[in-house]
Amino acid sequence: MVVLVGLVGFVLGLLELLDMVMPTWEASVDKAAISTPTEEELFNQGEEYYVRGEFESAIASFDQAIALDPQYDIAYANRGYAYYNLGDDDKAIADYELALIWQFEYRSGVVLTANRSIVFRKD
Repeated sequence: MVVLVGLVGFVLGLLELLDMVMPTWEASVDKAAISTPTEEELFNQGEEYYVRGEFESAIASFDQAIALDPQYDIAYANRGYAYYNLGDDDKAIADYELALIWQFEYRSGVVLTANRSIVFRKD
């Protein structure tokens, strides 16, 4: 009987400890579950990959940013630069053109037009 009472006390103590820990754990799990990167964070990640010469990874990040904001003109432009560096001129040109279409206040439109012309004349 004494062992049973001691065991019940031990279990009750564990349950009390779980009650104290669970809210903190549940909050961290909920926060992690809803913490998805924004298009800007994905774009910045793409730029980091690009600078390191990891063009496929850069393209994947720019793809995700564009999926969240289909009018993200500079993401199209930078994805075009990555495609160009991989030698995929057709995709580079398509992205330069999309960047120009969605361009509102993108001051490098002239640069994109020049890059598109260079790719066209590359042959």
